[in-house]
Order: sequence, then C-alpha cells, then structure tokens
Amino acid sequence: MSKKTAHIVLIFTDIFAIFTCWLGYYQIHQVIIGISSSSDAVSFLNRVGLCFIGIAIPLFHIYAIVEYSKPSLFAKRQGLVNRAIIVFSIVLFMAGIFISTYIKNYVERAGYDYCRDASSISALFETSVYAKDAEACRRYIIERRERLGLSNK
Repeated sequence: MSKKTAHIVLIFTDIFAIFTCWLGYYQIHQVIIGISSSSDAVSFLNRVGLCFIGIAIPLFHIYAIVEYSKPSLFAKRQGLVNRAIIVFSIVLFMAGIFISTYIKNYVERAGYDYCRDASSISALFETSVYAKDAEACRRYIIERRERLGLSNK
C-alpha cells in the first residue's frame, strides 16, 4: 500500500472516529434532555462512554504526521512521548468506563428503572432502556413494535 493510500484510509478512519465521538455525545445529550423533560422512558447505548475512545485515532494520526514531517521535534523526548501516549490511552479507556457507569447511575438516580423487555442487543451495541414505571415500559415496547411494523402480542 502506498503512503498516499494509507493516508486516505486513515482520513476515513479519522472521520469514522469523530462520528463515533459525536454519537457518544448525542446519546448522553438525549439522556439529559429526556430526564430533564420528565420523559416516560430514556434509551442509550449501554457502553456509551467507550465511544469517546475513538478520539485517540485522529490524535495519534496527527501525531504521526507531525513526527514524520518534523522528526527533530520529538527526537530528544521520544521516551517521554511514548509514556504519555500509553498513559493517555489508559486514561481514555478508564474515562470511557467511568462515563458509561456514571450515565447508568444518573438515570437510575433520576427514578428510572431498567426496562429489560424494551432493551435490545445488536451486532455492535446493546441499547438500554429505562422507564419511569412498568406502564411506561409497556407503552415503550408497544410503540417500538409499531414503529418496526411488528404485531403487538
């Protein structure tokens, strides 16, 4: 693979990573809006905080470009830079887990209960649904089945 092709692939990867971070922000924003407006149910990706790990991809790509174009900039401090990257990666992963746990606890503290029958698992994500009460959970399930064109049993 040529360098030009590799950079094109990395640019698409960067765009996907930025989109993933936006998805995480959007999910958290929707939860906050749902709770502040006293919505009957809120739903979000189970590990929403892990979406933010993707921000490391464009940052590492920028670092690689800068290091390649100006090697003297990092030459003397390469050991320090490597340790900083490792620490940054660990902190980012821990922050993702913390954010996911915090959002789940935030929803539960707001008085919502886990609605197991409305929650779903797909190939990539698990969507958790929390409802104010059992009746709101049942209504959410009925509405979701109607949106999907399924019969209500």
